Amino acid sequence: MIDNKYLKNFLCLSLAGVCFQALAGLEDVAIDALLDANRNSSNTSSLITPEVRTVFSDEDIKKALSVLDTVDWSHALPVRSLMMVKTKDGETLLASPDGRLLIKGGLIIDGWNRRQILTESDAKNSWKAHLSSFGITSYDLPIYSYGVDKPDFDLYVFVDSLSSEANTILFDQIKSLANQYKFGLILTPVAQGKPSGARGRELWCAKDQNQSVDLLMSGDDYTEIETLENCDTSKIIKVIGLSQFMQIQRLPYLIASDGTHKQGAPSNLDKFIKSTAGN
Repeated sequence: MIDNKYLKNFLCLSLAGVCFQALAGLEDVAIDALLDANRNSSNTSSLITPEVRTVFSDEDIKKALSVLDTVDWSHALPVRSLMMVKTKDGETLLASPDGRLLIKGGLIIDGWNRRQILTESDAKNSWKAHLSSFGITSYDLPIYSYGVDKPDFDLYVFVDSLSSEANTILFDQIKSLANQYKFGLILTPVAQGKPSGARGRELWCAKDQNQSVDLLMSGDDYTEIETLENCDTSKIIKVIGLSQFMQIQRLPYLIASDGTHKQGAPSNLDKFIKSTAGN
């Protein structure tokens, strides 16, 4: 149990890129609001994690910080760390390692979407980004189309080439929704290092690509695959580079039609797709 004294001395709540060390001086009512919010959350260890937005609602945060009457609105931004950058012409910038956030003087820029963050709506939308934000299309990547035959994908799914429990959970749901949505399965052979890379090349270079999809979705890592002698692996190299740039920490990794990103397999994939469609 984390008590008020501990929180006053050590808790740092990260909001909109600002670390409020002032929490050490908050009145008990604000600390109690944080504790109440944490007790009502399913994540009981969340008070000391940086991703506060997954624990507290915006109203919880405002209530907890009500003693700071200068707060108009607050929203976490998609950044884990910042680098200081000094340009040759003497300008000093702060930038996230993945290029997602850029701070220059009084400007805060959403680097992935190439727009300035001015409002609360801008801050919320900075969590979203389409593949086009990176100057690529899905067909620049090693992608398999699965499900409904239509022009646009409902969901992009970055998946490792080797089986995992998360893959199984996700693929079972995808199979059950194949008559409703079009999925883009993006082969991302990175989770298990060299074994993932080797299996990824076999799947992508297979003479029978239908077999590749079947083996991938069934979690079969051992069936031998007949591959092409001369195979272009540039798309695999590109997706590995993209996953590193995006700092994907866990697979599967989803990008919805509205640009929402999600790590891991949702418990209800249909609900997730519906909640992000057309937003």
